[in-house]
Amino acid sequence: MNSQKVTTIGNYVARFLLGDTVERVARIEEGVKRIDKDVDKIKSSLKDIVGRLSGHDVDIAGMKVRVYGSPGSPMQPNDQGKKLLTDSGFYQAYPLIKNDLFALMDKLETKTLYDAEKNAEKCLQQLSNQNEFRGMKDYAVNHPDESLDLIFKVASWIIRDDYASAKGINVS
Repeated sequence: MNSQKVTTIGNYVARFLLGDTVERVARIEEGVKRIDKDVDKIKSSLKDIVGRLSGHDVDIAGMKVRVYGSPGSPMQPNDQGKKLLTDSGFYQAYPLIKNDLFALMDKLETKTLYDAEKNAEKCLQQLSNQNEFRGMKDYAVNHPDESLDLIFKVASWIIRDDYASAKGINVS
């Protein structure tokens, strides 16, 4: 027997035993392929939406910072920013963490005002598990519009200037 006859007989036996199950499986497979294509389109659309929304988060964070700081270069806390730092307990914790904070900033080879501001935020995050930060964390939890990151951002302006003064970093 040649292979074509064997295939024909095999197909006949399969249809006899399975009935229209083979056709149903083929239709299900086609449906699954269509669903896969639709899911791929949805994933692509979601990635686009997430990309657009993440840009808004940055814009909102930037607007919040402007609410707590006076415009200028470099930024300084305005009355609302000072109130945030007072109410959150930063001013109480700062003298207790200042040496550790400056030591970490030294390790990051902080050389400019920009470095001092950015490194202050990083170092505050690194130290945030210390007990001195409990008040700030409690405040942030109880004031969802004023996150710990926002407190650290505003605090970084104070730390930047203190660090620059202590280390002789040129402010001009």
